[in-house]
Amino acid sequence: MAEKTPTNPADGSAPGAGGAGLSSKTGRKMPLMPIILAVVVVGVGGGAGMVVGRMAQGGGGAKGGASERVGSQEKASYFDLEPIIVNLDEPRLARYVRVSVTLVASSENAKAVTEALEKKKPELKNWLTVYLAGRTLEQVRGANNLNQIRREVQDAFNRHLWPDHAGLIDHILLKEFAVQ
Repeated sequence: MAEKTPTNPADGSAPGAGGAGLSSKTGRKMPLMPIILAVVVVGVGGGAGMVVGRMAQGGGGAKGGASERVGSQEKASYFDLEPIIVNLDEPRLARYVRVSVTLVASSENAKAVTEALEKKKPELKNWLTVYLAGRTLEQVRGANNLNQIRREVQDAFNRHLWPDHAGLIDHILLKEFAVQ
């Protein structure tokens, strides 16, 4: 008489038998397809989320961001400051930077900005000179650092020009930023 081997009621396989049909608890290798599918779904979902986020911010492509929005402002006034040349905080003072900035404000505030600049332009140039003299070569290298400098200059200029209320300068544009 042939001996019957008991079967596992969960999957119909013989207990202790190797190969296909064993549960993962008994050592069977999991198929790769569900893992690959999960990775693809997460990757596509993450990419789609980033695209939707960029579109919601108003930045369409790789350019995106503040520079694109600045260019699309119809009612903006621009105020140029004279170029400033400053030695960077480097050993032997061998490196210097030449910077020209343009202040951007709404046309509604153009008169107030013009008046404030006439009164405090020497103070702003002095502050910018001291600020840049405290930067190292690494602190003026790359887009992230330049954007940080623009934000810090904007905040400082707004504090100097209008200490009692919110500033009227919307953006700082770098017209020239040459490191020698």
